[in-house]
Amino acid sequence: YKLKGPHGGPSSPKHIAAVEALIPDEVDMPQQSIAYWKEKGMLETVALEDLYVDYLKEKFDFEALNRSPFKMAYDAMYGAGQNVVRRLLPGAVLLHCDDNPGFRGQAPEPLDKNL
Repeated sequence: YKLKGPHGGPSSPKHIAAVEALIPDEVDMPQQSIAYWKEKGMLETVALEDLYVDYLKEKFDFEALNRSPFKMAYDAMYGAGQNVVRRLLPGAVLLHCDDNPGFRGQAPEPLDKNL
């Protein structure tokens, strides 16, 4: 997990310790399958990416952006936004847009050294 402070940077060690203190050492995990919880009406699948794409389409004119003579590029830094950009800006140059949960060994922070 990653905790951010109100300034947008990393949270302080004091705040991180307070959050970590809330995490139990052991957790009893339910043994039922996901299908079981869906059948009981206690689990709902939500297409969050679709909701986000629809939200962005309300805020930006992607038709105009895609007709633009300018070349656009996007550096996903191996993150989840890569699929959204593929859908919204299909002509954009995509950088670091492959599935890599380890972020190719670099910190997933948009710092000059990581881009």
